[in-house]
Amino acid sequence: MVGGTTWPVLGIQPLNHLEHATQIIAEATALLELDNTKRAKLPAQSLEAFLNSVITLAKKTREQPSAQEILGKLNSLQPIAEDINLIKIAVNNVLASPAPMPPNAATRIASWADVVRSGTPSYLSTPNSRASTTASANDRETVVKLDAISAAVLRKISPEDLRK
Repeated sequence: MVGGTTWPVLGIQPLNHLEHATQIIAEATALLELDNTKRAKLPAQSLEAFLNSVITLAKKTREQPSAQEILGKLNSLQPIAEDINLIKIAVNNVLASPAPMPPNAATRIASWADVVRSGTPSYLSTPNSRASTTASANDRETVVKLDAISAAVLRKISPEDLRK
């Protein structure tokens, strides 16, 4: 206090440049509120602290990237972000468990009995062998070797009884 006058506190320099700008506005407003005679009596060290604060803010502002530089960097990150999204989708697809397949006669694996019932030979047959039902039956024919006595007994039995 010089001569009973309360001087505003000047020269506070916050680290954040936006807070610093707000502080300078507040200090400059406080200085403008002083009348001309009081402003003329402002201590030199207070004015010097205020001016140093203004210079520091100007340097901080000059070091900040321009809007075009920020936009350019943002645009260069866009393809990278898209690639990351594709990678995330691929990883999530790999990690996801496969959906359970519904039991369906068309999609299940055919058993030996199913193949025999369908009449499809288990090996690749020639086109001529599929031409008739008889040829298809011959593809499934099984040859059994018997002794003469067993063969004589089986010959006496009718084919219908043999199938039972």
